[in-house]
Amino acid sequence: MNGRLLILVCSLSFFLAYFSRLAWSILGPLSTLHPSVEEDSYIFSLFFAGYVVVQIPAGVLVDRMSFKIVLLLSLVGIAITSLGSGLADSIRTEYLLSIFMGLSAGWIYPSTVKAISESFSGKELAQAMGVYSLAWPLSIIAAGYLLPPIATELSWRWGYFFVTALSVMTVSLLPTVKPTPNFNSPGRLEDIRDVVLISGGGFLFFTAYWAVALYFYDYALRLTDDPIVSGLIYSLTALPGIVSTVLSSRLINRLGHVKSLVVTVSSYGLLLMLIPLARGPLSLAILATLMGGVRFLITPAHSTAIARIGREGAGKATGIANTFWQFSGVTSSVMAGWIVTSLGYQWLWIMMGFISIISTLLYSRIGITGK
Repeated sequence: MNGRLLILVCSLSFFLAYFSRLAWSILGPLSTLHPSVEEDSYIFSLFFAGYVVVQIPAGVLVDRMSFKIVLLLSLVGIAITSLGSGLADSIRTEYLLSIFMGLSAGWIYPSTVKAISESFSGKELAQAMGVYSLAWPLSIIAAGYLLPPIATELSWRWGYFFVTALSVMTVSLLPTVKPTPNFNSPGRLEDIRDVVLISGGGFLFFTAYWAVALYFYDYALRLTDDPIVSGLIYSLTALPGIVSTVLSSRLINRLGHVKSLVVTVSSYGLLLMLIPLARGPLSLAILATLMGGVRFLITPAHSTAIARIGREGAGKATGIANTFWQFSGVTSSVMAGWIVTSLGYQWLWIMMGFISIISTLLYSRIGITGK
């Protein structure tokens, strides 16, 4: 029972870490602040900058103290900064709040991966990571389905107030989770080579992915000129992930961590390159569905691989790897903004697809064995 509660609390926290960074990508174009593409890119970059700064400290800290304390501080920070974002009356205020929201959300992934890696092993680890990783596609689906209606029917500000309320609810669940027997054992980081490889591969892959997460809604909105339809299409980049994330453990246990990453990441890159061929809502929706199915086979593959690589030092390994994965959000948002304004969206998707495929050269050299 405690294992289920652990996964629930970790999943809700992971959901909030991701939902909070996605919120502006949908609420921004619908806000009364009317941000430009450049201002959007700055807000995205500041969030990721704050997120990246705390990754390694979070990994080290969670190897030495209760993950519940780390999550409590992180969730309270998200609640406060999301409330502030909903009340903000200028883009400059959003800049400041974005970096503090990133500083708050950045502690969640290392602490939750560490908690799950200490509580599960073998095939159960892949299954637990699969259930935990459901939070990622669900956060995108929720953003696409909930935020446009909230923004159009009430106000864009209420989208942030929703984040605040959910953060408070998750905090209330923390006391129900008991510490795991092997938790807080400060482990050694044994295989730095594989940490470097998965960090570098993830940096390239996430450079491509953040461009989708942060700009795909705007692209769909330009194509359809309908905020609700665009939100539904945006949700399709994650909706199939509910199924594929659950099934991911079978793929990982059959192919192994490395082959799973190579196959899924290269497939995702090819799908990105096909986006410019979409000429209407239906074709874009089909591509979004395929992307969502493949994308959320990748998330649990990443999480289980880094847990296996880090072993007792899973917190440190996750913190190091996630520093590179999330720093790609800083570079990706700036790069994507420049590509869109200088070359157009077609070239954005082609270039991001190519970067995703290139990342598999690093993944393929990871040395962990077994399934």
